[in-house]
Parts: sequence; structure tokens; C-alpha cells
Amino acid sequence: MAFCTLTFFMLIVSVAPAGAHSCENGNSPCSCAKTGNGTSEPCCEVVLSGDVEPATTLATECESLRVSLQTKWLGHPGKSWRPRCLVVFHADRERYLAAVGRGGLMTYGYSRITFAGDQIVGRRIDLCDEDRDRARSALAHEMSHVILADRFGRGSLPRWADEGVAVLADSREKQVRHHRDLADAIRQGRDLPFGYLAGLETPPSADRVAVFYGQSASLARFLAHRKTPHDFLSFVAISQRAGYDQAAKEVYGFADARSMEQAWRSDVEQQATALSNAAKPSFIPVNVDSKALVARQTRTQ
Repeated sequence: MAFCTLTFFMLIVSVAPAGAHSCENGNSPCSCAKTGNGTSEPCCEVVLSGDVEPATTLATECESLRVSLQTKWLGHPGKSWRPRCLVVFHADRERYLAAVGRGGLMTYGYSRITFAGDQIVGRRIDLCDEDRDRARSALAHEMSHVILADRFGRGSLPRWADEGVAVLADSREKQVRHHRDLADAIRQGRDLPFGYLAGLETPPSADRVAVFYGQSASLARFLAHRKTPHDFLSFVAISQRAGYDQAAKEVYGFADARSMEQAWRSDVEQQATALSNAAKPSFIPVNVDSKALVARQTRTQ
């Protein structure tokens, strides 16, 4: 999740990290590394809380992911961030919960984006690094939220699209679980009409959380694959100023949003098959300069 004081999974950065240096995080020492793309100012600052691998290694990995996700969804690696995004790796859950609060008990990542009016004045991601695989999945999820906040600003991104895109950055196994939740809901008649899904501005009720995530991800996947991921974001932007009927017609050629929803429902079963056969997600190699990262990602789109 994301915005205004944003929350959930994720990670962020740029490349060619500077040497690590020590800093103070409350009363506990930590190490930091700033990263940039080699020609611009750093986009992110990685902070280590506790016994975690070297900051420069994590900073370079963060940058690879940031560039990959921005190129996928925006069509380009994005502009430099001001302020930089602070990415904090916590070595254990105790440190993580001290930073994010007890609401993060069942999570591995939490992102916060602070606005002053329409301007972003703070970006921060906290990750629980006690399980590295889950922290990396959380990193990608939360990174997506921060990138989308940068693209859409305050309050103009519908919740379903924000979470749908973020889930598509999760591990394949987690995406499969979300899709199974959706399939179960459809069989039981508990799936959400698109009008209801599109109108949600607050978190869904507890009995609808699972289907909300599954359905949001499935719809985002369907539309992003129908054309390109950045066409999907154009669709979302148009929907917020002209309505979903106009957006569906202008971007995808559907008669209206209802026709789009019907086409998506016909695609749900095929998505399950595709997810089952999909290769495990891979990341761009890290020890390269930013220009190489952008070129390689562009060639694989």
C-alpha cells in the first residue's frame, strides 16, 4: 500500500554506490550507502539496522530493482528523487517492529510516503531481513508503491491499481496464492463487481481482503498484458479524470468498462495456467552501471 504516509512491501535505489559510512539510528549504530546512476545525485540511501550484509551490496541490488520496475511500468528509468528514499534493512523482527509499529507484525515490508500538499517530502521503506527471500519479495512490492506514488501523486491512484501492480512484483508463489484466493471467491460467488472494486478508497473488510488482492492483481495483469504496462498506467490516469468507460474505450478499444470486465473474467482461468508454468522471477544482474541496466531492461520488455 502507499501514499500520504504509505505502507507495505518494497525497496528502492540507483547505482554505483558510494562507500559505506557509519551513522546513528536512534541509539543503535547502523551503516549506510547512497546510490545514484553514476551521472546524477543519489536516489536512495540504504541503512542497515543490526547484523546485515554490506550496505553497498544491498544498495546496488536496490538500484537494479528500481530501474527494472520503473522501466517496466513507466517506459523509462525515471528521474532522480528528491528527497531520496531511505531504505532500512532490519536484521530481526524486534528492530523492524520498533520502526513500523505492531501493525507490521505479519509483514516483511512497510513503505511510507509523506506529502506536503501535492509534493512528496519523504520516502521510506523498512524491511524485516530475518528471512531474506521474503524481504526481497517485500522489497519489490513496496518499491512498486513508491514508484506509483511518484507517477500519480497524492490521492489520484485507485487502491485496486496500486495493490494490483505491487502484487505483480511479488514472488511467483505468492502471486499463485493470490490467484487461488480469487478462483475460490469466483466459485463461491464472492468475487467483487468491478464498480465496487474500482470505488474502494479504504481497505476492504476482513472477509474481502483475500479476494481484493487476488482480483486487483488479476485485473492489472490482464490489462498490462493486453498492451504494455505503461499503457495500463495511462488507462488508470484517464479513468481518474474521464471515467472507466472512456479509459477502457480509449486505451483498449472496449465499448465500456462492463465489456472490459467481461473480457477479464474470460481470461482468469488462462492466467492460472500461465502462472503455474511461469519461470521463477529473475532480477537484473547487479554489478553493472546504470546505463547497462537500462539498456538490458529495455531489450527484455
